[in-house]
Amino acid sequence: MGQHVWLLLATILTELLVITKWSKGQFPEPLPRHIRWAWTIGGMLLVLYPAFRVSNYLLSIFFCCPRWLKSKIVWHTEHTEVCPKTETEAKS
Repeated sequence: MGQHVWLLLATILTELLVITKWSKGQFPEPLPRHIRWAWTIGGMLLVLYPAFRVSNYLLSIFFCCPRWLKSKIVWHTEHTEVCPKTETEAKS
C-alpha cells in the first residue's frame, strides 16, 4: 500500500479512538442488528479482498513462473493473471 493509504488508516484509527473516548452516554440505545451486520460485512470485505488479491498474485508467481524467471522479476510492474515482466521486457 502507498503512503497515502497508511496515512488514511492512521487518521481513521485516530478518529475512532476520539469518538470512542468522547461519545460515552451519547447513544443510549444499542446499534440495530442490521446496521451491525452491514458494518461487519463491509469490514470483512475491506480486509479479505486485498488479502485475496495479494495471495492470488503470490501464488501465480510461485507456481506459474519458472525458477530462472523468479530471480529476474521486476516487482513494481503491473500484474495481470500471468507472470510479471522480466527486466528485459520492462526496459523496452
